[in-house]
Amino acid sequence: MAADGRWRSAASSLVVTRRGAGFLVAALVTLVLAPVMSLPAMLYVTGLLLALVLINACFVFVGHSRVRIERAFSPQIVPPGTLSHATIRITNMSVLPCLEASWEDRLPHGMTGDASGRLPALGGSHSTSSQVAFSYDLQGLRRGRHDIGPVQVDVQDPFGLVYRRHTFGTTEALTVLPRIVDLPAIRPRGSSEDGATRPAPSTSGSATTTSSPGPTYQEMRSSGSTGRPRHTAPS
Repeated sequence: MAADGRWRSAASSLVVTRRGAGFLVAALVTLVLAPVMSLPAMLYVTGLLLALVLINACFVFVGHSRVRIERAFSPQIVPPGTLSHATIRITNMSVLPCLEASWEDRLPHGMTGDASGRLPALGGSHSTSSQVAFSYDLQGLRRGRHDIGPVQVDVQDPFGLVYRRHTFGTTEALTVLPRIVDLPAIRPRGSSEDGATRPAPSTSGSATTTSSPGPTYQEMRSSGSTGRPRHTAPS
C-alpha cells in the first residue's frame, strides 16, 4: 500500500508542457486521419510523437531522485525590514547525474525575496560535481517565526515536453523581531522645560479662600478659667 502511494505521488508530479500537449494533440489527429485518408504511414508519425513524449517522461522521472538539501540563514533572527542572507546547498545522493532544472524556495506570507533560479546539472554521488550552493536575500515584513521551505525543483526534459515537480528538504525557521517604537519623554508634573521642578499651585480655578487667625493662647486660657468658650469673630 505504501509503495503504491509513492508511485501514485510520483506519477502525479509529472506535468505535460504546452509543447508536449501539442505533440499529443498532433498524435491524436494523425491517428484519426490515417484511416480516413487511407494513409497507413501516418500511424508511424503517431507512434513517433507518442514515443517522444513517453521517453522524455521517463527521462525526467528518474532525474533528481535522491537529493539532500541544507539551508542556513545569516542572521537567523532579524529586526523587521532587515535583510537576511539565505544559503542553500544541494547534494546529489544518487549514482545517476541530475538534469538541469529550476528551483524555488517557498516563502510564507510576510516574507519577501527572490527565492528562485536555475539549478545546473549535477554529477553522480561519486563525482566532484555532485554538489552546488546558491544564495539569495529575503526580508521579513511581519514579526514572528516564519518557516522557510521546502525547496521545489522542476526538472524538464531537453525537448521541453514534460517536467517533473519535486519537493526536497524540510522547513527552516527564521525569526523576525517586533518593531521598536520610540516613545516621547514623559516629564513629571510641575517640571519646566529646563528640568527644574516648580511648586504646584495651592489654588485651582478662579475661587480664592481666606482663613482667619485662630484664638491666641491668652484667649484660650481666659476662656478656660470662666468655663465658657470664647470665640473671636473673624476680622
